Amino acid sequence: MSSPAKGTSAPTSAGIGGAEPSATEAKPRVLIVDDEIYNLETFLRVFRKHFHIVTAASAKQALQELETHSFDVALFDYAMPSMNGAELLRSAAAIQPTITFFMVTAHADAQEVRDTLKAGLSYRIIMKPWSRDEVLRWVTNGHQLSLLRKSVQDMKRSV
Repeated sequence: MSSPAKGTSAPTSAGIGGAEPSATEAKPRVLIVDDEIYNLETFLRVFRKHFHIVTAASAKQALQELETHSFDVALFDYAMPSMNGAELLRSAAAIQPTITFFMVTAHADAQEVRDTLKAGLSYRIIMKPWSRDEVLRWVTNGHQLSLLRKSVQDMKRSV
């Protein structure tokens, strides 16, 4: 499958429609960003039983989702047109600082990818091809980290 045409929406987990989850929903809310629809469909197919997934086929679409919905974890592809994953990560962290971010890439040698890790912006770099079990473990751990960040943020507000 090829990349989507400009302006084309990516697949989204059935029934989400951008709606916020109920208070009792235990699944982490995960934003997956990749300009290749096949990759989005693969993540959705493999992880929809474990996570509440929203997909975006561009950085612009991802930023719109981040402005309107809350997420626990986000996975950004590094190599995307118009704005790469590292640039998107910096913008996204300013919008939702409690999210745990992962960079998904086949380009671990790129200095900019390594810099996001060193700066603490990216929790981990996920190399393509990725392992289902490893991604499941990392996203689950990332969700726990996000919950801790949100608790700290709430405590700071209450002081």
